[in-house]
Amino acid sequence: MGMCQRVLEEVQGLQNTIPESFGNSDLAVFKPRIFVESENQFECYHFVVPRVEIPCFYADKKEISIRKNSLLATNPGQKLLLPPINNMYTNSNDIKFLCLFIAPSKLKEITKEAFNKSELFFYNDTAYLSNKLLTLISNFETEFLNRQFGYQFVLDSLSMEITIGLVRSIRNNMPDMLEERRYTAKKEINTAID
Repeated sequence: MGMCQRVLEEVQGLQNTIPESFGNSDLAVFKPRIFVESENQFECYHFVVPRVEIPCFYADKKEISIRKNSLLATNPGQKLLLPPINNMYTNSNDIKFLCLFIAPSKLKEITKEAFNKSELFFYNDTAYLSNKLLTLISNFETEFLNRQFGYQFVLDSLSMEITIGLVRSIRNNMPDMLEERRYTAKKEINTAID
C-alpha cells in the first residue's frame, strides 16, 4: 500500500472529497482545495504549507500561528486541529495548502545514518519554505504524473532529497548539522586548505 492510501485511511472529516495527491512508499503529498475541520492524529510525520491565510492551528492543544507559504512540521501521534475556516474561502476552488506526509521509518533511517540517532522530533516551529524545496516537490509531482521509464527510482531519489531538505530546514532535536572539517594531514597543509 502506498503512503497516500495509508494517510487517507487516517484522515477524519474529509467530507467525501479526496484531494489531489501523489507519492511513493515513503512520501505522500496532498493538495486539498478544502480544509479538514476536525481533530486528526497521524502515525507519520506531517508537514503543512498554507497557500492562504490561516487564523490559527493547534498541535496538542497548543496554538500555533502559521503564515501563508511557511512550513510547519508535526510529529507522529500529535493531535492536530484546525478550527472552522472553509467558510472564509467559499468563493475559491484554489489549492488551500500542501500537506506532506513521511513514513517514520524513512526519517529514522536517514537520521540514524546521519547522526547515529533515530528518535527525530520537530519542535512545531514554523520555517521558511525555500524555492529549492518547492522545486523538488514540483519535480516529484511531475515524475509521478508522467511515469516514464525509471520513474520509481527517480521518485525514491526525490523523496530522499525532499526528506533531507525538510530535516535541514526545520528546527528539530538532531545535532547541529554544521560540522568542522577534519583533517589527518599536517597543520601547515590544513592551514593552506582553509
